[in-house]
Amino acid sequence: MGSISVFISLNGLDLKWAFVFMVIGAIFDFFDGFTARALKAYSEIGKELDSLADLISFGLAPAAILFRLICLSTNIQLAEYSNFSIYMALPLFSLLIVAFSALRLAKFNIDVNQKTEFIGLPTPANALFIGSLIFIESTDYMYFLLRPESLIFISILFSYLPVSKLPMFSFKISKFNFKENKYQFVLLGFAIAFIILLKVKALFFIMISYLVLNFIRFLAQK
Repeated sequence: MGSISVFISLNGLDLKWAFVFMVIGAIFDFFDGFTARALKAYSEIGKELDSLADLISFGLAPAAILFRLICLSTNIQLAEYSNFSIYMALPLFSLLIVAFSALRLAKFNIDVNQKTEFIGLPTPANALFIGSLIFIESTDYMYFLLRPESLIFISILFSYLPVSKLPMFSFKISKFNFKENKYQFVLLGFAIAFIILLKVKALFFIMISYLVLNFIRFLAQK
């Protein structure tokens, strides 16, 4: 699914389809561990293959979307890369996402402390935030986010967040206990409200809410 998303982005096709295939990849990623356990097919090689797939679906695929967005914001045509110039290096900032996603996934595989919560922004959440940018329209007050300087800043910031030391709660709720899962329930409430009010544009605000709630949680724990 991630590879299909990349092909769509880099062939100048509709970015919404690139996003759709990335989301399908995220759904598979959510259920792959459950399926492996149900089939009693869990193994170390499966763990490694999962990370390799994640790097494509949540590292390269969002980077390809961001690459296209920067090209669109600067009026650079994909075909023009045969005549490379310094100016055309701007979209390459998106490749930072790939490098730091690889670093985050490698750290996750050897970190025994990330079972109930994450350290740094998970790559699927990172990818979904970047993908959500394609739903911003020219008439939106958020359109400034699609300016070249904003997209380059997003490339840098969302390369740093996955490898940051910020603890982040998991989306999975093991016990329906509000005290233990209050941040997850608050995020769920925000998500429902945003979906009702904003439809497809809700994802951007859901991901921002996830980041803000984790920052508040970090300060509260301090």
